[in-house]
Amino acid sequence: MTGTPAGMGFLDIPAVEKRLRQEARQDYSSILELWMAPEPDVEATLAKEDRWVRESIAYLKNML
Repeated sequence: MTGTPAGMGFLDIPAVEKRLRQEARQDYSSILELWMAPEPDVEATLAKEDRWVRESIAYLKNML
């Protein structure tokens, strides 16, 4: 299994967030996990992970 940065995959994050706002307690929290395939070397993997985290945070901040 491999993933994508938040907002670029199949999961409808806005719909999930809407449902959580309707159904969850007011103080709920969410955890973002990025399932990525490793790159050929550690440095490239870490760079990709950093890029995905930054892209995901930017996407999620736009939802707030």
